[in-house]
Amino acid sequence: MASEMEEVTCLRRTLSTHLGVFLSLINMAIKQLILIDLIVARTTLAKMHGSAGVVRPRVSLMADGDTSLCRHSPNIKACRVNIYWSAVIKVLSIARSLKECCMPAQFPQARLRRLRRSEALRDIVRETTLRAEHLVYPIFVEEDCDEFTPIAGMPGQSRVPESKLADEARRLSQLGLRSIMPFGISHHKDEHGSDAMDENGLVSRMVRTIKEAAPDMVVIPDICFCEYTSHGHCGILKGNTVDNDLTINNLGIQAVAAARAGADIIAPSAAQDGQVAAIRQALDAAGFDDIPIMAYSTKLASALYGPFREAAGTELKGDRKTYQMDPMNRREALRESLMDEAEGADLLMVKPALAYLDIMADIRRNSLLPLAAYQVSGEYAMIKFAAEQGVIDESAVVRETLGSMRRAGADLIMTYFAPQLLEEGL
Repeated sequence: MASEMEEVTCLRRTLSTHLGVFLSLINMAIKQLILIDLIVARTTLAKMHGSAGVVRPRVSLMADGDTSLCRHSPNIKACRVNIYWSAVIKVLSIARSLKECCMPAQFPQARLRRLRRSEALRDIVRETTLRAEHLVYPIFVEEDCDEFTPIAGMPGQSRVPESKLADEARRLSQLGLRSIMPFGISHHKDEHGSDAMDENGLVSRMVRTIKEAAPDMVVIPDICFCEYTSHGHCGILKGNTVDNDLTINNLGIQAVAAARAGADIIAPSAAQDGQVAAIRQALDAAGFDDIPIMAYSTKLASALYGPFREAAGTELKGDRKTYQMDPMNRREALRESLMDEAEGADLLMVKPALAYLDIMADIRRNSLLPLAAYQVSGEYAMIKFAAEQGVIDESAVVRETLGSMRRAGADLIMTYFAPQLLEEGL
């Protein structure tokens, strides 16, 4: 940002210096061309009336002391060419001075290490920061369970028993966590994921419990059906395909139930066409027009979700490639997010994050909405297992990867490292 401001200032200063010269040059060229055209007209008239001689442009007609332009020109055409090239040369000269003015200072005058000499200096010029309010903690909550269950594929993470969710919410709030995203592990699954739409179902109970235990916590329930269906898909299955239109209607019902329970933000992750518009319509009709929607607007059919499916107890039959996005499609990824914005999304999201920083940057350039990045279970697991083998510094890599997401444009980051970062003081 600083370098861009310096360039703008330099351009303004240089333009103000050269603008008068440039305009005078243009004015002079126009006047000379008009004069030459008049001479051509006089010559033509003279020929028509039988005049013996051809009138040549005279040096005395040239303005601003530019007497050399036509001195050696044998005819009108050559004189015009001389004037044109003279103008071009002067314009190029001005352009060259602009370029030289706006080039950044070079070594040895510029030494970038001057601002890296101490931690304090590095801190005050740091462009990208990571703070508690940037973090959202995804948490797994299991019903009909009394003990924390460690998740093998995600070292350091456990399924939280619903009976202890209130205590865990209070602990996280005291730690400084500002936002939480609960995922339910249901023991009451069916073909349609009915429990997720029930106002006394697990989704609603999780939201109520957290809000009662930690009223200032921003609760962002995941709105989907994959944890509540017997087949593990994100909606109503017809044959081998999720029925898009029936599913988005049910997503609206689930969103309203979560809003009634006290959800601060609704986050639909089912990756169905039109889901944001359907949920917005359902929320508004139920009187929740002030509840924002965080769309999983660019959700890729990624291989990095594996540990999550173990954590959430999802028994997926087949895959989700018919409704989640192809990871190879960059333009479509932007289109997905912009369509969700047009449908009424208040926040956008890219999931997964680290492998899709280019997409995140594209969305940031094309949308003014807040943007979230989801550091998924596979990203978390890779860092954890590499650290366990002693091949990386876990703390440094966590901050470096999350920093890259912030640099790419993320305002919020869903990360399983949130409590650890808060314990370490960020």
